[in-house]
Amino acid sequence: MKEYSHVLTVSSEEVRSYVDRGWEIFETSKNAYPEGGVSTEFHIGYPLRKNYEELLKIIKLYEKHGFKEELGQKVFDDSIDNYDTGREGHHVNNDMTSFLENYDMNVNGYVTKYYKKLSSEEIEEKYGNYNF
Repeated sequence: MKEYSHVLTVSSEEVRSYVDRGWEIFETSKNAYPEGGVSTEFHIGYPLRKNYEELLKIIKLYEKHGFKEELGQKVFDDSIDNYDTGREGHHVNNDMTSFLENYDMNVNGYVTKYYKKLSSEEIEEKYGNYNF
């Protein structure tokens, strides 16, 4: 059975504009009126896969303009600049890293681990005070 994200019933006057935008007709019904008229209603659905693809396009457009970073900062009061995907930091499991890892998996299709960047003091403690 086909899955739909949205289901509507529309008139014959409206159906073409929906079908042109990717909606599918899955059933029709006719209504007879006592005064002699007949109308057709179309039961339409917006395919779940198409809805997913369109939402992904919107998210990618937002991401192109810094949405991922801004969203993380606003929701978790933390900056993505505090994290890195390199293994040079502390692996932490917090709301921000969970968000970033979930985002990468569901929007970009890959698994990433985020690490809290080391502070200057932590770098010095870990690697010593090297002046290159």
